[in-house]
Amino acid sequence: MFYKTEDSEKGIRKAVADKLTGEWKSVGGLMQQTTKTVEGAGVFKLNKSNDWVLMYDMYTSGRYQFTKGTDLEHFKVIDQNVTMDFNPRHGTVMPITAKEAQKLRNRWLKAL
Repeated sequence: MFYKTEDSEKGIRKAVADKLTGEWKSVGGLMQQTTKTVEGAGVFKLNKSNDWVLMYDMYTSGRYQFTKGTDLEHFKVIDQNVTMDFNPRHGTVMPITAKEAQKLRNRWLKAL
């Protein structure tokens, strides 16, 4: 789990547990790759890849920062590889099938 902390070192941290209802413990240091204030962390695995993306809202800058890593511990900024034509707040990413993507295009792209 990635979460925002407000302790002496503010930022995004990672917590782990042996089971979903078990006791969680914070591991490692701050995960974000910026000194700016952050919140709204989300993590997702890239399709057909061993890479993970950790994204978080740099809310005082009005944008997200995207980072990539293979081990859920070490991330590097990949903002130069991400383009967005909107500014979500506390967004998330989830996998969908090609059929689901087509249904969404059919429904929402016609409405624009």
